[in-house]
Amino acid sequence: MKMFIPSVLVACLVLGSAGCNVRTVKKGMIQFDQAFIPVFYYTYHGDMPRAKEAILFLEFQWQRFRNQYQATLPENEDWQESFRLIDDWLGDAYFTIDFNERDLALVQLEHVRFELMQLRDRNRIDYYIDYLYDFQLAMGLVAETAEDERLCLLEWSEFEELVREANTAWIAVRDHRPDAELFEFDAHQLNRLAECKSAVGTALERFNELVREADRQQVALAARAMEAKTLDLLLPFGHFESTQTYYAQLH
Repeated sequence: MKMFIPSVLVACLVLGSAGCNVRTVKKGMIQFDQAFIPVFYYTYHGDMPRAKEAILFLEFQWQRFRNQYQATLPENEDWQESFRLIDDWLGDAYFTIDFNERDLALVQLEHVRFELMQLRDRNRIDYYIDYLYDFQLAMGLVAETAEDERLCLLEWSEFEELVREANTAWIAVRDHRPDAELFEFDAHQLNRLAECKSAVGTALERFNELVREADRQQVALAARAMEAKTLDLLLPFGHFESTQTYYAQLH
């Protein structure tokens, strides 16, 4: 007979055996994402001057997180490999952003995000921002597929399946709430997030209507706009002012 062990308990057992509190690790991840989100947002929108400023604060937060938590599980090869890969991808992104190579930098930042998501998944760490990332990735795949000239070779039902997967990811975003205490969200920030979710939900309903109409050209245009809209969900979690303050202190 198999015993079901809640994911939170699994994380507590693994990290707890290393003398590490899961909630403390989450807090470190939140602080990292507070710095990561501005860099990702600016890079996505091609605002490379601001991305250059923001990545300095990200580098600072990454070094702090790595120094505090990489040695937590010294015998865990996957844990150690994740930290090494994140460090490599961030280092590459630092120079790519400096050279204004937006597309390549975005790919490198996506690798950083992916490695952290994988690290949390392997260690059963439930993390609210991952629901947002999953939704953004799902809509990104929808947009990429809709813009592909070979879409005409794809059965429309197959494309609709991708849209259904994006909608499933959206339901997770809609139905979950962040830990206000852990994220240090006050009533204003919670209201801001609720407004963002409401706006994205409305936009997704309109997009779903276009998909049902099966107008491929209109769907392609709307899909990319919808992907960009998903980034608005990340805004309440990014510390944009802190990136500017840190840059000003260095200069």
